[in-house]
Amino acid sequence: VPSDLKELQRLPGVGRKTANVVGAVIWQKEVMPVDTHVFRVSNRIGLTNRSKTPLQTELTLEKYIPSHLLPTAHHWLILHGRYVCTARAPKCAECGISTWCRKYAEDNKRSKTE
Repeated sequence: VPSDLKELQRLPGVGRKTANVVGAVIWQKEVMPVDTHVFRVSNRIGLTNRSKTPLQTELTLEKYIPSHLLPTAHHWLILHGRYVCTARAPKCAECGISTWCRKYAEDNKRSKTE
């Protein structure tokens, strides 16, 4: 498996996300793979400014997360999206970061005005 991300993307079936996953997990490259969990969670909690594309999310996260943490932060966001900040029924009451979450703040603001 090539360690160069551009070379990886030349392989059949390997796009940017897959190349970044392989780079981060196998080669500890300082990149941020963006899958559906990372995309959703980053927008929902406010790590991005409502990015429209995975590439926008990737570039924003790479800009603000210290580069040496990117390979690990990728896993943090995935796990948070799978088990806490789930797509259909986020567990905001159980969430350890709800204090800093954009969605939680918006939902609480809305419920106070109703």
